[in-house]
Amino acid sequence: MNLCRCGKPARDSTLCPDCVRQVVTDLRALATGGVLRIRVHQKRIPVPAVVTLLPVAEVVTPATFRVVDELHTDTRPSLYELLVDTLVRRDHTGSDSIGAVSGAAAFEVDFHAAASELKAAIDGVIRTWAVDVAERHGRELPARSVRKAAAWLAANPALLAAHPDAGDFADQITKLTRSALRVIDRDPEKVYLGQCGAKVIVDKAIGSCEADIYAPPGRPVVQCRKCGAIWDVPERREFLLAAVDDQLATPPEISKALTRLGREVTESMIYGYVHRGRLNPHPPHPHDSRGRARYRVGDVRAIVDALTQQEG
Repeated sequence: MNLCRCGKPARDSTLCPDCVRQVVTDLRALATGGVLRIRVHQKRIPVPAVVTLLPVAEVVTPATFRVVDELHTDTRPSLYELLVDTLVRRDHTGSDSIGAVSGAAAFEVDFHAAASELKAAIDGVIRTWAVDVAERHGRELPARSVRKAAAWLAANPALLAAHPDAGDFADQITKLTRSALRVIDRDPEKVYLGQCGAKVIVDKAIGSCEADIYAPPGRPVVQCRKCGAIWDVPERREFLLAAVDDQLATPPEISKALTRLGREVTESMIYGYVHRGRLNPHPPHPHDSRGRARYRVGDVRAIVDALTQQEG
C-alpha cells in the first residue's frame, strides 16, 4: 500500500482521500469560486380580470397579483478572476496618481509585480499538469483556458491522484492558493438579509418592496437602497433563520448558511451531532449524485443555541 505525502495510506494512488479532497477544493476555488448564497426572491405576476357570463348576471373577477418564489444564486468570483482583477486595478494606478503619497507608487509597483508573478506561476502549473494528466491517461483535454483546465482537474480527481508525482502538484497548488488569498484585493463580503418587504405603493396599490438587502459585516442597521426603509440587522437575521428552519440541507450547506447569518457552525460540529444521534437524517436530494443525507436546519440551530446558553 502506498503512503501519501501526509503519511496516511493512499491505497492504489499517490494521494490519500483527505489530500485529494483538499486539492479538489483548491482547484475549484481557483476555477469557479463556488456558490456564495442561494436566496428566494418573491415575484409578483399580474393576473388579469376575468368576466364570467351567467344566465342572469355578469360576474367580474377583478385583476390581482399572484406571488411566486424564484431561486436566485449568487456566485463567488474565483481566486483566478480576483487575481486578474487585482492586476487590472493596480495597472491603472502609479506615480502619476493625483494626490499620491510619497512611497505609495513603489508599493503599488511591488504589489503589481507580486500579482503578475503569481498569475504566471498558476498559469504554468495548471496548464502543465492538466496536459500531463490528460496525455498519461489517453484523454483529450477539452479546456482552453486556465480556469477550465483547473475545473477539468477538479472533475477528475482519480486521474490526478494516480499520477506518480501528484504529491508535488498538491504541494504546489496549496501554496499557490494561499498566495492568491494573500495577494488579491478582497472587499468584506456583505451579509444577505433577504428581501426588504416594506410596504410601498406599487401601481397605485399597496405592495411590498422587493429589493434585496445587504449589510456590511458588523453594521447594526441597514437602509434599503430602493425604498429607504431602515431595518435592524440582528432582527432581520433572526427572521431569515426562522424562515429556513424547516429546510433540509447537507452539513456543508447548513454550516455556510448559519455562519453567514451570524451562527458560527462548522461542518465538524454538525457531523459530531449526527454521530451522537442528536440529528435525524432525511433522504438525500433527488438530484444529489453523491446521495448525502440531509438534516433539518432548525434542529441544528436549536442544538447550537442550547449549547450557547449553557456556556453563557
